[in-house]
Amino acid sequence: MTISFSLARAVPADAQVLGVPVFAGGRVGQGAELDPRFLAERGFEGRPGETLAIPADDGTTVVAIGMGDSGKVDADALRRAAAALVKAAWKDTRVATTLLDAAPAHVDRARVAQTIAEGAAMASYRFTRYKSDGRPCRIESLVVVGTGGAGVRAGLERGARVGDAVCWARDVSNEPAGALTPRRFAELASDLGSGEGLAVTVLDEVAIANEGLGGLLGVSRGSDEPPRLIELVYEPPGARATIALVGKGITFDSGGLSLKSADGMETMKTDMSGAAAVIAAMSVLPALAPNVKVIGLAPTTENMPGGRAIKPGDVLKIRNGTTVEVLNTDAEGRLVLADALSLAVEAGADAIVDIATLTGGVQVALGKKIAGLMGNDDALMARVRKAADRAGEPVWPLPLPDDRLRRGRHQEHGRPVGERADRRVVPAGVRRDGAVGPSRHRRPGARRQRRRLHAQGAHRVRRAHARRVGLVVRPSLRAAGYACALVLAFVFALAGMAKLVRRRETAIAFAGLGLPAPDAFAVGVPVLELVLVVLLTVVPVAGAAVALVALVAFTVVLARALRAGVTTGCNCFGSVRAAPISPADLVRNGALAALACAVLIGFAA
Repeated sequence: MTISFSLARAVPADAQVLGVPVFAGGRVGQGAELDPRFLAERGFEGRPGETLAIPADDGTTVVAIGMGDSGKVDADALRRAAAALVKAAWKDTRVATTLLDAAPAHVDRARVAQTIAEGAAMASYRFTRYKSDGRPCRIESLVVVGTGGAGVRAGLERGARVGDAVCWARDVSNEPAGALTPRRFAELASDLGSGEGLAVTVLDEVAIANEGLGGLLGVSRGSDEPPRLIELVYEPPGARATIALVGKGITFDSGGLSLKSADGMETMKTDMSGAAAVIAAMSVLPALAPNVKVIGLAPTTENMPGGRAIKPGDVLKIRNGTTVEVLNTDAEGRLVLADALSLAVEAGADAIVDIATLTGGVQVALGKKIAGLMGNDDALMARVRKAADRAGEPVWPLPLPDDRLRRGRHQEHGRPVGERADRRVVPAGVRRDGAVGPSRHRRPGARRQRRRLHAQGAHRVRRAHARRVGLVVRPSLRAAGYACALVLAFVFALAGMAKLVRRRETAIAFAGLGLPAPDAFAVGVPVLELVLVVLLTVVPVAGAAVALVALVAFTVVLARALRAGVTTGCNCFGSVRAAPISPADLVRNGALAALACAVLIGFAA
């Protein structure tokens, strides 16, 4: 059941449950008068996520929600607190909370509202489709009590949309493989994307073969179910940057002829959760409107040991022309991702993020609740980590040594490559060199090989140096809709930076007599532009003297704006501030502006 979120200044009279924040040390937040001594006697210590239900005199229930140290309350703590409230009020229908006022004063209230809605929406999820008595969450409405205007209400709406997207990803990840075939997965993705206004393209097995997607086609050969390539595109007017999201979509992974054990197959219906996260994240973009183009790619198939299945030693040709010798058919993830990554590079993506359940080896290094992060651009990886922190979905960087990339196709795993193909998919459990991390092919070493697959073939298509980041998702996170909120936070962070870059380009274009966008600056530049044009056209006689005064004023305003940096709102996840422009750039802009005005003055005279 979807929860309806709203904002109110006072606790509604019909609320059955009221959630009140309580900090470590016994300090009680607004909303209800709770005796700290009573709470202590009941063993309530105010630890983060701790709850205590207390019956009130009027028949309602007050839930004390632990927040921890008041000085350490952040967005993630509020998200967890909202989730704890939902768990405590599971069987009630009307709930209110004063968590909004528990945030520190310096934290943006719209972002606080969003995290509260996210935590509540995600906590209300339970997959009950195949249960006779699933006991789903009964909460119908959650009223956030506190002060705020349209920004806070918009934050609640955004949080609800993100939460719904995560729940959709969880639903499809929990579906049995017999119900969620590649064709059915493509139908669900198409319905979701079309309903939200995305451009949707689904390639069937014939189109996949015609497009040269040899990795995806080869993996699918062992299954009676045909493969699909799902592409969703969000392209707002005036977008200046392109982000590609790629998700692994293996709806069931038996290992192929390199068959997994019976225990190893138990969770393999969730091997498509990377694709589910990408599709779910794409569905939110039209409503939240980031100003960047986003392409979502999801290669989906089954990996089965049928009579036509690829065999160890077979050679496949990837979209970018790279050939791969398959020595273990259970390494199917990198094969299908290689095709999708090649398409992303061809599309001219400025940044590529792929999400895949490639390895259980990440758990050895990072535990059960952290995803591995690898990439070829440190700045992009840093942004992904910040987005992960905002979304409450932690990641940690894993090594991607440069020497392994430089070896390229000349050497791999300590032996020459190229006897039969450009690349090899190595068998499991054989340690070939001193690789960082576990040696099995499905662990971080395999991730590095898949990266090399992409890097080596990039020169054959449009862009050879697209910045790439990969998330390796832990098996226990697969059915949790992991990385959907993270990807959205990342997209909006990059959208803010792209908007910033565009504004700077516009400033330089104006100074050089270019054609700026109408909304280039909100610091007075359009007004000065109009004044300058009027002075140079309507008053040509006094043009020289007066235009120089306007030029000085224009240069001063422009210099101050660029020196301070332009702050642009990311309409979902906070704001981004530009680094101050260098003095050299200021001098260059001023010189261009002076030259432009001199030319105009000459014509006017």
